[in-house]
Amino acid sequence: MTQQEHAAGRLPGAVRRKVSRRASLCRAALMAALWLLLLTVAAPASLASTFIVNDAGDAVDKSPGDGFCSTTSRSNGPCTLRAAIQETNARVTGAPHSITFNIPVNDARNIAVITPATALDSITRNGTTIDATTQPNTNTGVLGVGGTVGVTPLFLQTVNVPDVEIVGIGSIPVGLDIQASSVTIRGLAIYGFGNTVNSDTSANIRIGATFSGTVIEQNIVGSTATSFPSTYSGSARSQSDNIRSAGGINGRISNNLIGFSAGKGIQLGGGSTGWTVENNEVRFNGILNSNLDGIDIENGSGSNIVRGNLFAGNEADGIDSFSSSGNNTIINNTVTGNGIGTAPNVETAGIRIYGTGSTISLNLVYANYGAGIMV
Repeated sequence: MTQQEHAAGRLPGAVRRKVSRRASLCRAALMAALWLLLLTVAAPASLASTFIVNDAGDAVDKSPGDGFCSTTSRSNGPCTLRAAIQETNARVTGAPHSITFNIPVNDARNIAVITPATALDSITRNGTTIDATTQPNTNTGVLGVGGTVGVTPLFLQTVNVPDVEIVGIGSIPVGLDIQASSVTIRGLAIYGFGNTVNSDTSANIRIGATFSGTVIEQNIVGSTATSFPSTYSGSARSQSDNIRSAGGINGRISNNLIGFSAGKGIQLGGGSTGWTVENNEVRFNGILNSNLDGIDIENGSGSNIVRGNLFAGNEADGIDSFSSSGNNTIINNTVTGNGIGTAPNVETAGIRIYGTGSTISLNLVYANYGAGIMV
C-alpha cells in the first residue's frame, strides 16, 4: 500500500475482502434473527392463549388463526363467543386455550345474555376451557336446594347465579357441541336449544363419540340464570336433552343444576364409559315424555360412577341404565318423587338397573311412583 493510499484510509485488497465477509456474515445472522422474530410474532397459534369475550353479539371472527379474537380488522376489536370459538379452533394442537368473559350487562337481571342466530361452531380444539365464572360478578345469590344427599350424608352444593346466559331457539339443534378432548364448560346458564328429545343430534350440551376428559361444572343447564325452582308445573324450557354424551369417555359432570327439559337430564349413551356424575341437582326432566329419565346410562354404556346427586321430580326414572353393559356404581344419592309422568309408556322406578356387576349402595330412595329399585 502506498503512503498516499494509507493517508486516504484505503485498505489492501485481502483485508477489504475479509472485512466484507465478516460484514456479510453479520448481516446474515441479523437477518436470520429478524426472520425468527417475525415468525414468532406471525405464528401466535403455537402458544397457549386466552380470548376475552367482550361482546354479546353473534358476529364471526375476522381472521381465524391470526391470534386475535376480533370481529373487525382491528386486533383489539369486539370479541363474541362465536368468534372466540372460531379463533380457538384455529390454534395449533397441544396448548391449552381459554375463553373468558367481560361482557357489558345487557339484561335487567344484571346478566349478559348471548342469543346465537345460528348454530355456534363446534368446539374442535383439544384443551379448550369456556369459563363464565370470569365474567365480572353482578349477582351474589345462589340457586338449588343444597342440603345433603345419600344415607351417609354428602353435602350437595348450591350453584352461584351465573352472570352469562346462552339462550337458544329450537331450530338450532345443539348449544355447545364438544368435539374435542379435555374441554371444560364452567359457570354458564344454557337452555332452549334443540327440538328433538332423546337424540344424539339435539341437546343443550353434546359430547361427541370417543372424546375424553370433558368437564361440565357449576352450570345451570336447561333453565335460566336466575330460576331453578324446587316446584314446577309449567312447560319445558328446552325441547331436547340437557347434557348428552354420544360416546364420550372419562368425563366429569359435577355441581350443576340440570332440569326443566322435555328430554333427559343426562344421557350417557353410545358406549360412554368412565364418567363421574356427582354433586348435581337433576329435577323436572322428561316433561310430557314419561320414559325419559333424570339420568340414563344406556345402549352399551357402563363402568360409570353416579355419586352424591339429587334426582327429584323427573317424569320417568330418576336413574336408569337401560341396555347398559353394567359395572356402574350408584352410591350415596337421594332419589325421590320420580316416575310421575302420565303417558302410557311411563317408567316409574326410582332406580332401574340393567347389565351385570353394578353396585347400588347407600342411596336414599323414597316417594317414587313405582319401585324404589328395579333390577
